[in-house]
Amino acid sequence: MSRFEAPTASEVLPQILSDLLELGDEVGSRNGRVKEHLNAQIVLTDPQQREILSINRKANVFAQIAETMWVLAGRNDIEWLSAYLPRAKDYSDDGETWRGGYGPRIRDTHFGFDQLAHVLDLLQADPLSRRAVIAIYDPSVDSAPGKDIPCNDFLQFQSRLGALHMTVTVRSNDVMWGWSGINAFEWSTLQEIVAHLLGITVGTLTFNIGSLHLYGQHWDKARRIEYEPAVYPVVPFQMPDHMGRELEWVDILLDRWFAWEGLCREGKATLEGLEEIDEPLFKSWAAAIAYYWQREERWLLMLDGTALAVAMARTPASVLSEARTASSSGAVGVGHNLAAHERTRAFYGFVTDLHAKKHASYGNSWKKRGEKMSILANMARKVDRLGVGDEFDSSADTLIDLLVYSIKYGCWLGGTDDGPEKVNFMLAQFLSDSEECVDQAADIAIVDIVDDFNRYCDNIDDFNTDQKLAFLTALGLRVTPIARDVWYEEQQNDKIHGPGAAAVLEAAYEDGMTASYDEYKGADSD
Repeated sequence: MSRFEAPTASEVLPQILSDLLELGDEVGSRNGRVKEHLNAQIVLTDPQQREILSINRKANVFAQIAETMWVLAGRNDIEWLSAYLPRAKDYSDDGETWRGGYGPRIRDTHFGFDQLAHVLDLLQADPLSRRAVIAIYDPSVDSAPGKDIPCNDFLQFQSRLGALHMTVTVRSNDVMWGWSGINAFEWSTLQEIVAHLLGITVGTLTFNIGSLHLYGQHWDKARRIEYEPAVYPVVPFQMPDHMGRELEWVDILLDRWFAWEGLCREGKATLEGLEEIDEPLFKSWAAAIAYYWQREERWLLMLDGTALAVAMARTPASVLSEARTASSSGAVGVGHNLAAHERTRAFYGFVTDLHAKKHASYGNSWKKRGEKMSILANMARKVDRLGVGDEFDSSADTLIDLLVYSIKYGCWLGGTDDGPEKVNFMLAQFLSDSEECVDQAADIAIVDIVDDFNRYCDNIDDFNTDQKLAFLTALGLRVTPIARDVWYEEQQNDKIHGPGAAAVLEAAYEDGMTASYDEYKGADSD
């Protein structure tokens, strides 16, 4: 039996992935090859740190929030959820609901009574009760063939020594789409709410999983996911003073939250309206959803410094809805174009994925014959093609290659590793320093870049290492915003006119931009 324990989902995720890749049994499935552990256990000792902040995971926190609230409210309707999970209908038998949706099973519409209310009543009457369980799997329904058979089947709540422990029994769990995509997030939220209503602290969250697996399409991505040791503040669930610690009050807050979400879809959310949601956790999620729909900076500022803000920043920009053009407060959104920081997030995701693939394929060949014969020669080929796009390499492809070569050249000069981790770090630095440079006059800037590069090559023997590094830093800062904006423009043109060279290149990498956007159905896709 494989057992994984860590304080947070972000910390344990890289451990699980590494272990599956190295020690998991490779078997077939309905959806292709998987690496699998049978009868695995995952234990989180600080489950309130629920945002997935692992580097390169790119979890969609907006979808996690939406699906969690949807489950808490007892819903299983597809139309509402599809705004956050476009593929939701693919896993519905009737195109209208998820037959195995957790919401109706937990609340009162499927089995005829509210199992969550029953758990609270039991633990309030007898804190040591071993009967506080919620059944999700229903043999009378789920034994029949269908697209949506619940994977998370049984929940148990145990109150011991002033802490609420929760155990989730799972028949089948894909660690990428299921466990880290939604399960750790949604069940830790339910656990925290129940603990608060009982007036005790949050204990451990344990998953007992019959088949814990990783699909073949995610193996390369899994190798790039890393744990970031930084800790960010979380927003706790805390009922306001004027409300009691009863489930009925939680339902009132849920109703207010969904009313708010409807205003966000219409572009009518305001700061004043947000005050109606006076519980901290739901309020923070309401601000996040307002940003999802309206793309106004004020919603981000409310969350500054929190784990949620970091998770939002690491969510791929492409999953965001088209921004509503204005709110009732008169604040203007960014319309149908991504704001600069959103372009930056999307561009960063594309370039880092692309470089990881190329680095794995080509290794050190770019520098094999030294500075003049290989490194500068490779860069010169890109410089000579600046502003030229064809069916093989678009203008953005050339700019991106030049940018990455500039970073790798700097690593070579400094005697440091030029693999994805270092390149990603330097790329993030360049993007951060140049984020406000939007819609530059690319043709003029390219002429200057070509002239400066030619002068650099002509005088290469006269420069010391520090001077070379200074040139490369300046070059990177000049190329970065141009590459980002040209790439973004090509993506927009592809949407209007069909895929061009950049899209063809992107499609060649199955775990590129599209595959990493986590358009997951949810926990039940196995």
